Amino acid sequence: MTKLVRPLVLMTALAVLTGGAVTSAQDKAKPTAKDEKKKEKTGTIEIYKAKDGGFRYRIKNGDGKVVAMPPLQKSYETKEDVQKALDDLKATLNTVKPTEVKD
Repeated sequence: MTKLVRPLVLMTALAVLTGGAVTSAQDKAKPTAKDEKKKEKTGTIEIYKAKDGGFRYRIKNGDGKVVAMPPLQKSYETKEDVQKALDDLKATLNTVKPTEVKD
């Protein structure tokens, strides 16, 4: 009986000393391709210098495709002006719900 209790007590003591951090081989496994697909891709906002000397922005989705940018005629004098325009855009999108327009 003592031969059975000693290993159990030893394992319990080790678990307490290590903070109960027992991990299996599955916990340490590398993520699979399926797991990688589940991760949501994030988009980017790029501020760049336009050909006319002003500054512009473009918003890209997680696949790198441009989804929004100002009209071609619109450019900003400084990067700070672009950032202000982006902040206004974010504030508008966060507070306004889309409305349906009937022609």
